[in-house]
Amino acid sequence: MLGPCDLADVLFLIISAVLSGCEGWKDIEVFGHSKLPWLRQFRAFKYGIPTRHNIARILKTVETDSLVLALFSWVNEQRSQSGKPIIAFDGKNQLEVNKQN
Repeated sequence: MLGPCDLADVLFLIISAVLSGCEGWKDIEVFGHSKLPWLRQFRAFKYGIPTRHNIARILKTVETDSLVLALFSWVNEQRSQSGKPIIAFDGKNQLEVNKQN
């Protein structure tokens, strides 16, 4: 049974966990419990961290193309607001700049 949860909290959890190297539902759930204080700096997580089964059920209801488009739009908005031509998630762009100096 799926308990109460906030869709934005769950999506933020999934994106944060995957960007941190999590590879499965159990990894995402464990990440959520271990990083809950950090996650709560950005989202309320009023209902806590959902179980791995509920995380999977929730994500299966989200239209993937819409999620990807929303994520790319948000990243591009952050890039535009910061005045940066590129946002490097892995630091390679920054490392290349440092080598040139």
